[in-house]
Amino acid sequence: PVFQLVADGHDRLAVRTRNEVLLVEGDAVVARHAADWYPALAPASAGGFWVGGADAVVRLEREGSTWVERERIPTTATTVVHEDREGSLWVGSREAGISQARAGWLWNVGAHEGLGGSAVFATYIDAAGVVWLTTTGGLARIADGRLTTWAVGQDIPVFGLRHLAGAPDGRLWLVSDHAGLVLFEGGRWKPLGLKDPAPGRSLGVIGVDLEGALWVATSQGLWRYAGGDTDRPPTRFGPAEGACAGDMRAFEARRPGRVFFAGEAEGVTFIEGGRARCLRPADGLPGTGHVAGLYDAPEGDLWLGVRPAGLARLRDGRFEHVAQNAGLPDDILSGILGDGRGHLWLSTAQHGIARIALADYDAVVAGRTPRLWVDTIGARDGLASQVMMTWFEPPLALDHRGRLWAPMQRGVAVVLPPEEQPQPRTHVRVEDVVVDGRQLRVEALGALGPGPTNLAVRLGAPSFVDPERLVVEHRLGGLETTWTETRARTA
Repeated sequence: PVFQLVADGHDRLAVRTRNEVLLVEGDAVVARHAADWYPALAPASAGGFWVGGADAVVRLEREGSTWVERERIPTTATTVVHEDREGSLWVGSREAGISQARAGWLWNVGAHEGLGGSAVFATYIDAAGVVWLTTTGGLARIADGRLTTWAVGQDIPVFGLRHLAGAPDGRLWLVSDHAGLVLFEGGRWKPLGLKDPAPGRSLGVIGVDLEGALWVATSQGLWRYAGGDTDRPPTRFGPAEGACAGDMRAFEARRPGRVFFAGEAEGVTFIEGGRARCLRPADGLPGTGHVAGLYDAPEGDLWLGVRPAGLARLRDGRFEHVAQNAGLPDDILSGILGDGRGHLWLSTAQHGIARIALADYDAVVAGRTPRLWVDTIGARDGLASQVMMTWFEPPLALDHRGRLWAPMQRGVAVVLPPEEQPQPRTHVRVEDVVVDGRQLRVEALGALGPGPTNLAVRLGAPSFVDPERLVVEHRLGGLETTWTETRARTA
């Protein structure tokens, strides 16, 4: 029996039967997709069809004689699905009512896509653009769209892989909960026998600096192995050498000659020129000294996710910060990463991924505005989990295409760069015009002659896609040659 027919406007028809979805062109079935239970169909503006099921809504496109899954948005018991003119996806569910999702922003790589294990702890992208992930199941590699996994207990001789770090020559180091430091090179695993000196403790964060040295955080300080050679004694930095005391869970080294460590410690350890210094609350560091995330920006600013003070910045030797009550979605920011476009990506503990504009941060710390404009990416955008991983390195990574890779409790999220994201298709209209305090009828408005000194135009742009963050461009013809962006309703 046939339960539903949907046309896509391109002479293609999706037909839902009891056990499959058929793609029909003309009078021929050109593709089939097996399905135990798909109660909802809708055409997709990006191509193909939205197909709702028991645990997800997926976008399917034809490729040859089969269907290919392009997007997957987690849902429960879908009964109806509809994409509106703005590109929002509306999903009706037997269990969760009606929900809205922004399609086309991201995709998830998890167990459904063949990723071993459920949680992803850390992500590293090497010089060739290959993505490496540590998971509850072991290690994963994604290159040219192909996924390769190594499973603990089968392919990997150790268990509990967490932090990872790579060198330009292809060497990959990982931290195992029970085996300590492990080297993966040329497809071969080699436990190095380097464990934390304290009984029952596992190693902390690891990282590789721009000189190729491997750094290892231990309970007794920070160890630096020149050239990544762990057969030679390391240079040690502990409290006696000026480093902070405590567990180091964050590492940052994006500029030559300097590295940073932080975590559940008394502050941030800054090492430059072979000398260590601990930046504590007494030095102006906001909060209690616990720092979940670090980012050393190209312009020289150091960004910090400080508990519970929020997002802090060290600029020219002075700390400033924005607290959660100023618009941040979470007080635990474990991942901070610049996108090279004037924004910061933030990985939060419980509220998914967020992005802020550097100009907005500047406005808040300068007192020009009370709150940040924060673009959050969560379940409604298709994020498989809003619980992002904390205390593992690296927590965020950008690939060569500008896509963000963010580990989370259920896989890894891949967020597309702005130029690849669908743009809301809304319309701007003029609602009111006020000239020198006198309101004019929009439909009767003509040319304004000389004399008026104050012109206010109230704009409207109806939207279901984050209307509070909608940006409108305006220009006064005859007087202005450039467009001005505004989030206010009055220009």
